[in-house]
Amino acid sequence: MSSDAQFKDGVLRLAIKAEESSNALDLETIAGMRSALSLARSRPELRLVIVESALNRVFSLGMNLARLEEIKDVRVWAGFELIAEYVELLIDIATAPVPTLSIVDGIAAAGGVELACVCDTVIGTSNATFSIAQLRKGIFPFVSSAVLVPKIGHARVMHWALSGQTYSAKRLFDLGLINQLCEPEDRDRTVSLFSERVLSFDPHTLKAGVTSLRTESDMAQRIRRAHALFTLNCLARLEEGEAP
Repeated sequence: MSSDAQFKDGVLRLAIKAEESSNALDLETIAGMRSALSLARSRPELRLVIVESALNRVFSLGMNLARLEEIKDVRVWAGFELIAEYVELLIDIATAPVPTLSIVDGIAAAGGVELACVCDTVIGTSNATFSIAQLRKGIFPFVSSAVLVPKIGHARVMHWALSGQTYSAKRLFDLGLINQLCEPEDRDRTVSLFSERVLSFDPHTLKAGVTSLRTESDMAQRIRRAHALFTLNCLARLEEGEAP
């Protein structure tokens, strides 16, 4: 499994470590992350969820669809299964009963952007870059849009998707996708200070507040609708003789 889960002092840290695929997620890795989240949710002492990378200068490239090419007879349906499980992982994070934090110290592309930005807060270093260039592969970034539009607005997401640009850490901070920006050498200290502050709050008050905000947000439903549209996009490409 290409991820590591550690639960300590009320904090669940999920670290992706798929070096051979630049942290692109396969079914096994997604299943491991979902299992760790499920177990942590059942523990009353859970206070914070952190999603991060164990690799240098890369956060995640999203779903590892390329690996499915190795399973020729079932790759299409395995692809849909991978997409469905990945979407459920995003929803697991979006509906967590405690604050969620992603730490980005490198490139996040496609689903990697979704994985980072579905969290409540993003701490990024000056190494961070985000790209949602799925249109180059004939796929509209439906799920990316579902996650990003509530944060930065329709027009900005549309321009970003159409331009295919890779955004720098400074641009991401100006947009509000990175909530706190630091230098790579200050990352651990910045995360530690943030975690300590979260842990200092009354847990019942914080969970009540998080639950209230989750109820007001329609993020999970937005992601589910985007998943349906993404699936239709893939099916249309299949009819043209292309894999999703």
